[in-house]
Amino acid sequence: MLKYDNLVEKLDEQVESILPRQVIDLSRDDYGGFVSDGIAAPTSVSTVPTLGHAYLLEGGKYYQSEEILTRILSGATFGRKIRRESGCFDLITTNFDSSPDTGFLVKAIAPVVRAARKAATYGDKGAEQIAETLGEIIQIAVPGMVAGGFHTPNHRWVLVGALSQALELFPDLDAWILWNNTSLRPLISMPMVNTSSGAQVSTMLFAIVL
Repeated sequence: MLKYDNLVEKLDEQVESILPRQVIDLSRDDYGGFVSDGIAAPTSVSTVPTLGHAYLLEGGKYYQSEEILTRILSGATFGRKIRRESGCFDLITTNFDSSPDTGFLVKAIAPVVRAARKAATYGDKGAEQIAETLGEIIQIAVPGMVAGGFHTPNHRWVLVGALSQALELFPDLDAWILWNNTSLRPLISMPMVNTSSGAQVSTMLFAIVL
């Protein structure tokens, strides 16, 4: 049986393995990135959510840690710097300006934004910064994910999941997507569906990828 304390302990161990990989030298172009195989790749931003959970979960070694907050914000700075104009990220081994790989990133970030928003309602200013900073990455990524489409069938569901989470956090993006993509405008009258958390999103999401 899984226990909360054990899970938090494992999370702390994971954080300890991550921190040495992050570039903290402000003079470097890859400041804030996470090095793997000698390079801080664009998709290394997906490491940030682990730090986010560590900051937000009570009982952990890094709960509300100022150091972890700084690391999260610097990771987001790296993400904003290295993302494409579309808002998407490169998987440098094979996929460039990749909407599906950006979808994986958004799916990882979105739960942290949701949890940070909740923590912010209790006066956690650090959580408020996390929600705003990581939320911006999601918002900027959505148009690029819609325009970029997918290149393998299973990526349809990555995009559905990522866009569903994004529109749950930022409902106004639904109308933006429709009215700035003329091919999608006929879908504006499509009904809404409930997500697993009870929020409603347009069935437009499913039409995009089917």
